[in-house]
Amino acid sequence: MKKITGVNKGFTLIELLVVISIIGLLSSVVLASLQSAREKGRVSSILTFDTFNYHKLGASVIASYNFDDSSNYGKDDSGNGYNLTLMNGATGDTVSPYNGTGGALNLSSISQYATVLVSPSQSIMGQGSKGFTISAWTKAALNSGSRFILRLNNTNSYSIFCDNNSPSKLNFIFSSTFLQTTTGSVCSDVSSYHNFTFTYDTSIGTTIFIDGKSVITDTTVIPAFSLTQIDLGRSGASFTGDIDAVRIYNESLLASDVQRIYADGLLTHSLADSN
Repeated sequence: MKKITGVNKGFTLIELLVVISIIGLLSSVVLASLQSAREKGRVSSILTFDTFNYHKLGASVIASYNFDDSSNYGKDDSGNGYNLTLMNGATGDTVSPYNGTGGALNLSSISQYATVLVSPSQSIMGQGSKGFTISAWTKAALNSGSRFILRLNNTNSYSIFCDNNSPSKLNFIFSSTFLQTTTGSVCSDVSSYHNFTFTYDTSIGTTIFIDGKSVITDTTVIPAFSLTQIDLGRSGASFTGDIDAVRIYNESLLASDVQRIYADGLLTHSLADSN
């Protein structure tokens, strides 16, 4: 009887390549799913924060812009009638609003902006108010240059903008208070929406939140002032991209409120932190 020798029981080169290809494909699918889950967690956490702001401060809202009414994108949803006029071709963007539905204000060039005169003027931190809050969602289309997101009273002395000297940082000026964030997400991330909230309390000072997290605290006093005009963007120096869910309140938001939000959704926030 002949003894059979030399039988190769290993994989062929083709079989190994097929196995490696399958492993690579499965890995890419898993990574894509994980990244999607992280992004959904990040957006969900900010939505929770933004919704909490609205319900807590809704009674003191001065102006609210969601850009969801295609017949009047500049409509003031607060009911106070401070409807924005869209200038120089500014329009509503129904393709990529921050929450996936409705619309957003689209500024595709530095000359486009939206504006409204506040008449009669509104007293900020007057009539018993102990502060004020400004919140918005943005998605940048350009990450360089001086770009104004919001201006009050037709002056840079009350404004929120990205600075050409530090294009990845968000700047806040209110009276003599100048604050600059160290995170560049709002000004430089051209792929995702981000939320910023500026809140001032006469007792404790200013707190700035980026994506629901406190990034700056400051005790500089901001004097009471009258609100006479609201601009989103600025002619010749506008933020380019989408702006959505802009809200101005005549009341402050405490840091403890943010801690409550994160305690209510710990898992979601953990996903967002790992993104």
